[in-house]
Amino acid sequence: MKHLTAKENFVNSFLKESGLPDSNYTLSMLAGDGSARIFQRLEQKDSGKTYVLMENPPQDEFLKKENLAYLKIGEHMLSKGIPLPRILKYDLDAGYFIIEDMGDRTLQDEALSSKEKIRIYENIIEILLRLQVVGREDFDTSWCCQTPFYDSSLMREKEAWYFRDSFLRDYTGIETDFSELDESFEYIISMAKKADTGFLLHRDFQSRNIMCRSEGIAILDWQGARLGPLAYDLASLIFDPYVDLSHSERNHLIEVYASLLKAKAPGAYDSFKKYFLYIAVMRIMQALGAYSFLSIKKGKTYFEKYIPIALKSLIALLDELADGKISLLLDIVKGIEK
Repeated sequence: MKHLTAKENFVNSFLKESGLPDSNYTLSMLAGDGSARIFQRLEQKDSGKTYVLMENPPQDEFLKKENLAYLKIGEHMLSKGIPLPRILKYDLDAGYFIIEDMGDRTLQDEALSSKEKIRIYENIIEILLRLQVVGREDFDTSWCCQTPFYDSSLMREKEAWYFRDSFLRDYTGIETDFSELDESFEYIISMAKKADTGFLLHRDFQSRNIMCRSEGIAILDWQGARLGPLAYDLASLIFDPYVDLSHSERNHLIEVYASLLKAKAPGAYDSFKKYFLYIAVMRIMQALGAYSFLSIKKGKTYFEKYIPIALKSLIALLDELADGKISLLLDIVKGIEK
């Protein structure tokens, strides 16, 4: 008799519990992105039903916390009516999850081919605001696998310094005294941290984490959620270089969001408008750091083509801020673009 692996036992158990034959199924690899997690499509051939198997072996304490965050935050968001794939079975000790199959068509795919692109984004913005406002209700920060809040230490280490080290130093190779940028970074952080932070923050709300199906939108990769400002996820969505919306499209979507915000959380409107640009700068610096790190350190060079688009957006935002306290940062990034 063949000895089954832990994964095979997990899959077989799920199929039996679902009333399906625990034989005649296939597992096929799904394309990954920036994550080290492994995703496979599970298809039970007799029924034609498909699911997604996610593997994230908890080899250290952080990965244990990440898996628990995936479970707890996912269950919380689903309870608030946020459209996510349901978690159908899990084994936290082994790091196995079986979730609903949301298909293969991302918002990136849809936006680059659909004539209804802006209408789709408008619908997603409604979902985003529900996630942020309704999702914060009863949210337990002990579920978070990183920081419970989007705070200045996170902005400094995971965004400003990530941008400085991975993009400016490692990717571009420019030679400069990076300590001279501290003033620019600290000023942007000091402004961004003034925004209201009592909302649920997804922190990677971009087109490859949003699936488009005939049944509607579905959001993926929520395990990094925490409490934070409204502006961050909106900036992630509209400055996403995978789609590269036009300036006018972005402005339209900001106004759509602002109008909905006035209706759903009017007390947060002024803070959102006042600090949006600073928070958008932080998000794009994070993205540039990530694309550079993944390209250089992880060999995922397909991220490299998005760096010029993100850099262009960063320059435009810094120009729009028109603040002398960030002039050195602006000069450096403009020099890179040339």
